[in-house]
Amino acid sequence: MLARKPSARSNTVSGPHKAVEKNTKEKKTMENNGGGYGFMSGLFLGATLGAMAALLLAPKSGREVRADLYAGGERLKERASGKATDLIGRGEAAIERAKEAARETADGVKRGASRLLRKGEEAMEGEVLSSPSLSVRS
Repeated sequence: MLARKPSARSNTVSGPHKAVEKNTKEKKTMENNGGGYGFMSGLFLGATLGAMAALLLAPKSGREVRADLYAGGERLKERASGKATDLIGRGEAAIERAKEAARETADGVKRGASRLLRKGEEAMEGEVLSSPSLSVRS
């Protein structure tokens, strides 16, 4: 076998490690781009624009195209309204869960503070009663 001469790019990784490096770079890129949401929103926007272009270029009368666009807009409006209602419901549920968790935490803190106060009072009473200068004389 002939030994290979190091190339000008000797600082690059080759072999199976190159795939790992590439995957790591892709993950970092996806993290920087919002986890792929940018791609999905671009896909949705492209599909929407394509559908609009198809409607506008289709051999239909202007009245038919406007009716189709109006119907599509109404469907989109209904879907958006449904999603908004769903998100509002989820948000309200999350707020209620957070309020309940805060109440439980506050109750736990109050119980702990009451126990500490009681123990402190008991310790003070024990000190007062055991102190020779403060003891009750008969």
